[in-house]
Amino acid sequence: MLYSLEMKNNFILNLPYHRKVTFFRMFMAKIGAFKNIIVPYKLGKEEIIPLGFILSTMEGGCPLIRDINKLKKG
Repeated sequence: MLYSLEMKNNFILNLPYHRKVTFFRMFMAKIGAFKNIIVPYKLGKEEIIPLGFILSTMEGGCPLIRDINKLKKG
């Protein structure tokens, strides 16, 4: 499942690890998807600026990938 979330004050990015995991598991429970891609973004004057990609899993993984080219590897 893919989510995009507007970041104000980098709320999600600044959460402690255990809170991020709880927050992402809430998404998983709500939607029923065991793996999620969260795209945090900020609004520029005339554009959307992605801040990276967060890959969340039920196991508790939630790395932030800032370079889309890294998603192609692996």
